[in-house]
Amino acid sequence: MNNNNLLKNRLTNDYIAGFIQGNGNFEIELYKRISKKITKIVLVPNFTLTQKTIRQELMLNIIQRINAGGHYLIDNKNIMRYKVRDLNNILKGIIPFFSKHQLKDDKLLNFIKYRYIVEKLSTIDENYKWYNKNLENKYNPLILDLITISTHMNKNTKLSNQLNLLSLEDKDKVLNNKLSLNIEKELKDYIKIGRASCRERV
Repeated sequence: MNNNNLLKNRLTNDYIAGFIQGNGNFEIELYKRISKKITKIVLVPNFTLTQKTIRQELMLNIIQRINAGGHYLIDNKNIMRYKVRDLNNILKGIIPFFSKHQLKDDKLLNFIKYRYIVEKLSTIDENYKWYNKNLENKYNPLILDLITISTHMNKNTKLSNQLNLLSLEDKDKVLNNKLSLNIEKELKDYIKIGRASCRERV
């Protein structure tokens, strides 16, 4: 049996989940987009897996197993970075895999919030998937709630510079983690169900 077959045999889904626990990252990035001279904030889900190129074969096998599209790059420091940013690929690959083969502790909570945001984004019409402080009556208010959740989703993530594009009132809501009452309740229930589902699989 060659080394590649040996690697595939030990590469269980639980092993992959454990590997992502230490080397993967789920985050929602905020970007500034200018369309028709209007500056907007858009949310872009991102899954990243980083590892030294000495483990490139392992990385490639994990990428193949997750089957979520995306792409990888190797930088001049011999670091391999695999990224998935397409919403459909995340919905079809990343979300199902890590919902079934779950993570632990803070990483699990981070993923549950990430999944919640991704699922919400998938329900919003393309014409309303943005925020602009000067067009308060034309954007979906859910976007502000999702910006708030994403800002407090990962303790290790620095505040996005794009928060400066929010109105002062909305920026205060985001920084103080103030959600709409219905979203706050819905998210708490969603997290509770997500954690319970994880315990059932243990």
